[in-house]
Amino acid sequence: KQHAALTRWGDLQRVYLNEKEVADGVAQAKVLLGVLGACAEDVRKSRDEKSALEALGKKIKDAKYESELSTYTLGSAASDKATPADIDSREASIGALFDELTTLHATKQAQLEDELAREMFRDELRVKDVISRGMLAAVVAWGEESKALLNAREEIDDIPKANTTISIVAGWRRDKQTTTETAVAALRSLGNEIISAKYDALSTYTFGASASDTTTPADVTQRADDVDTLLGELD
Repeated sequence: KQHAALTRWGDLQRVYLNEKEVADGVAQAKVLLGVLGACAEDVRKSRDEKSALEALGKKIKDAKYESELSTYTLGSAASDKATPADIDSREASIGALFDELTTLHATKQAQLEDELAREMFRDELRVKDVISRGMLAAVVAWGEESKALLNAREEIDDIPKANTTISIVAGWRRDKQTTTETAVAALRSLGNEIISAKYDALSTYTFGASASDTTTPADVTQRADDVDTLLGELD
C-alpha cells in the first residue's frame, strides 16, 4: 500500500514538474516559485514515507521463523507469491522516482528563476519607458513655451526695444542649443537603450515583445520623431 500511494503521489508530482509555466509579471513569477517551493517541501516530507517503506522492507526480509523442525523466510516456500527480490524492486522503483523528481525540480527551478529574471528585466524597461515619456513631455512643454515666446508680437518703435528683442531671441537660441544637447540627446539615448535592450537566457525578451505590453518600439521611436518635428517648427 505504501508503494502504491507513493507511486500515485509521484505521478502527480511528475505532471506538475513537467509543466512549463510562463509568468506575465514579477508578482506571478514569484507566486510560481512559491508553489514550486511548496512542492519541494512536499517531496522532502515524502522522503520520510520512502524511508518507512525501506524500513518495512528490511523488516520483512530479515524476518525468519526458525525451530528445531523447520525454518521459513519470505519467498522460501514454493507457494509464496512474493519474494525479497519483489521488495527490492519496489524500493528501487521508488528510489528512481525520487531521483527523477529531484532532476525535474532542478530543471523547473531554473526555468522559473529565469521567468522571474526576465520579468524583472521587463519591469526595468517599463520604468525606463515611463521616464522616456516624462522626458518627452518636458521637451514638448519647453517647445510650447518657445512657440509662445517666438510668436509674441511686440511693437518695436525704438532701438532699446529692438535690442531687448534681439537679446531675448539670442537667449532662446542658447537655451535651444542647451536643450538639444542635454534633454533631447538624453531622450534619444534612452530610447535607443530601451529598443536595443534584450534579455537572452532560457527565455528571451525585447521591449514590446509580450502580448501584454502596451508600448512598442515604434512608440519609442515616434517620440524622437516628434522631437525632431518640434525642433523643425522652431527653426
